[in-house]
Amino acid sequence: MQTLETIGQLVRRLRKEQGLPLRKIAAKLDLDPSTLSKIERGDRFPSKELVNRMAQAFDIDERELLILYHSEKIANDLYREDYCVEVLEVAEQRIDYIRQKNIVQKKLF
Repeated sequence: MQTLETIGQLVRRLRKEQGLPLRKIAAKLDLDPSTLSKIERGDRFPSKELVNRMAQAFDIDERELLILYHSEKIANDLYREDYCVEVLEVAEQRIDYIRQKNIVQKKLF
């Protein structure tokens, strides 16, 4: 999986590689074809639930697709900020803190 490829670009590439028309994948995803087209073009961002269905539909690793999904979501939120690297560093520290706190709480119960 190419890390700079958007979810939409990935879906389009996989769909074309498998020789599937947009309407068939849209039906498999329980999605309107126009919505899938917007996702492929980058005009719309999929939900996490849809990303899970995409992984199943294309038989690809769900974890890798979710990593791509979350990283794209974060990048789209932060790319205009001059201090985005610092935000990511602090967020990483917060994640570590929350995980440690949850581990301690689980041990108490």
